Amino acid sequence: MAQSVAPEQNTGLFTAFRQDSPVSPIAAIEKMLWLRVPVLRQIFNKNCTNHGGPTVKLRIAIALTLAFLPAGTAFADSINFTGTNTVLGHSFVYGSGPDTVTAYAFANSGNSLDLYGKNGGATENGVGIAGQPDNEITDSTFIQLNLSNITSPFSLSIGSTQNTEWFNVCFSNVLGTVGSNCTEFADPGSNPFATPNFTRPGGDQYVSIEATGGGNSVPGAGNVLLDGLTTTPAVTPEPSSLLLLGTGIVGAAFLLRRRMTALPIHS
Repeated sequence: MAQSVAPEQNTGLFTAFRQDSPVSPIAAIEKMLWLRVPVLRQIFNKNCTNHGGPTVKLRIAIALTLAFLPAGTAFADSINFTGTNTVLGHSFVYGSGPDTVTAYAFANSGNSLDLYGKNGGATENGVGIAGQPDNEITDSTFIQLNLSNITSPFSLSIGSTQNTEWFNVCFSNVLGTVGSNCTEFADPGSNPFATPNFTRPGGDQYVSIEATGGGNSVPGAGNVLLDGLTTTPAVTPEPSSLLLLGTGIVGAAFLLRRRMTALPIHS
């Protein structure tokens, strides 16, 4: 049976510090560092060869490696709206931790309706509106999500989109109002359908999902389900990463300077 082998750059540093390893710790650290910042190699080798050899070389390699190690990775979060074929009431909280969202059910007139958590198998899963055809979202109703806890770009998964059932995604700053900043998705083609990422417009706390029949040409023909929401955090340097980078560079410079200062001056 074939064995999978992890990439060398991810394991070389730890392998090098095993007592029975033939790999030099300096070489392993150098390899990890140069994979990230090749341009440093010439400066590193020149200064360490002239001013201190392997000991200071190892110290500086460790400092620089720590400087360029990432402090963390941003991961996407997903909320699944699949229910258990029950009426949930006018509002329901989904998710856990800091990224919870509250869903509400409304008629286009603004009247409150009840949510329905559906689990019909295959692509018939998600949250709809109780008492509507198939207990789903129609062109005379909408589900509204409170996005006050969502600060990252996000996409929506819309289910039950067969038979060219179109839908709108709209933003609003008023609970119970579908909103005017809308994007219509005509004949999505896949079921469920994942929208592109949205960024919440400034001041718009809510996103609304409503069916639109066949591009509004067949009123009442469409009904869909809200299947999921996925956030996609932007990859930006964390404060801890910047602090680690600064600490590593300053430490490397200090070690090299101290070693050079300690060397005897030849006239």
